[in-house]
Amino acid sequence: RINLFSLPSQTAILFWLITATLLGAMLIGLTGTHIIPMWPLALVLLLLPLREFIMRPEREIRQYGLINPRNEEFRALQSLIDTLAKQMGLKRVPQLLIDQNRDEIYEMGSFRRWYIVLGADKAKRQEEFLANPRKAKLAEVLFLHELYHFKNGDYWQLGYLAELFKVSFNLMIWVLLFLGGWGILLVLAKDAFFQFSVADLLQNMPADVRPTMEQILPSLFPSAAEMETLRVKVEGINLDSVLTFIANISVPYVFLAGILWRFYRPLLWRMREFYADAGVFIFQKSIKPFVEFVRRTGQILLQSNPVTTVPSYSAGIQKATDKARILMNGNFWPDFSKRL
Repeated sequence: RINLFSLPSQTAILFWLITATLLGAMLIGLTGTHIIPMWPLALVLLLLPLREFIMRPEREIRQYGLINPRNEEFRALQSLIDTLAKQMGLKRVPQLLIDQNRDEIYEMGSFRRWYIVLGADKAKRQEEFLANPRKAKLAEVLFLHELYHFKNGDYWQLGYLAELFKVSFNLMIWVLLFLGGWGILLVLAKDAFFQFSVADLLQNMPADVRPTMEQILPSLFPSAAEMETLRVKVEGINLDSVLTFIANISVPYVFLAGILWRFYRPLLWRMREFYADAGVFIFQKSIKPFVEFVRRTGQILLQSNPVTTVPSYSAGIQKATDKARILMNGNFWPDFSKRL
């Protein structure tokens, strides 16, 4: 708990390193002289994930039919969230949302609105804990865990990063298709373009419109000197140079993004869950309510969040990637359930 130099948490450090690596790889690929300006690609990659992150709560509320507790239903749970948020000194109080279709627990929010999503069955179980004075501390465990994601600030870091990965892969597919088509078109059409002549075009026009077009067309097409400059620049363009250009832009980014997604994203997700669990222990000044909650519900909080769940793979692939993670990061992830 002692942090004399106010150093950022390991979650924040990992977030900024991953984000800087992704955006840095894109910027490196866009440096240098290109036939078409590529800076809009970096701008889109920076702003589009932010837009998707801000819109995510409203999108999920519509998609999954999330509802606010009505009348007295689950009102005690919202009151508990209000009380805990004030005791923790949070800037705003998260709103409880009930999911009637999924049995999930997770937090989400933008910079102005915070939400805690709870499946209806889990909400009823928490009310049972809260109604029993001997088990009231158990009801706090779940909400404290989610509230500490807001207190630690990792809700927006992980939310933005998830959208950054999604946008990155989708954007790169469209970029590759566009650059591939544009490059091949350039290779096929460059000779015909340089054989084009404004004089030949005017010669084939009707005599009555030719004087007018003689005044207009020269301003629409490059001059002879400009055409010569363009000819020198694209003289060496062929299919190999187009493919090399596409590879230089995309391959480093795709490679780094894949490595970060498969090996370091789970590390970041798991780290933030450890921080939230530690917050529960600190707030309650004991690990006993957490242990009792896990035993009664059969659920480890750090494995319960759908946003932080690592996709399942076949046993062979999972075993190989686990070994690779240990090689790259050390044996960082203990089996926390066995320590309870």
